[in-house]
Amino acid sequence: MSFNRNKDEDRYNTRQMVNKDPENFSKKNWLGHSGAAAKIDTMLLKGGSFEELCTSGRKPNAVRSHLNHLKTDHGLSIEKNDDDVYVFLSA
Repeated sequence: MSFNRNKDEDRYNTRQMVNKDPENFSKKNWLGHSGAAAKIDTMLLKGGSFEELCTSGRKPNAVRSHLNHLKTDHGLSIEKNDDDVYVFLSA
């Protein structure tokens, strides 16, 4: 869990990551996540279906929990569009 996160900074850093190459998942990413969580974060930059998010190595309930964590603890907005693709909102 990420406590006392600066949500404005997390939103800004996420917007900056949209046009960059994916990071090395063994290191902590711009949100302080590593491993499967970092993979999900990176997938959300360009968008991915729920099934694709589950290829991160996390079980469906853990993916849902991570999406909720991104919203509540990091203040990030995630959209699920008509094609069932999840993506970070840029605003």
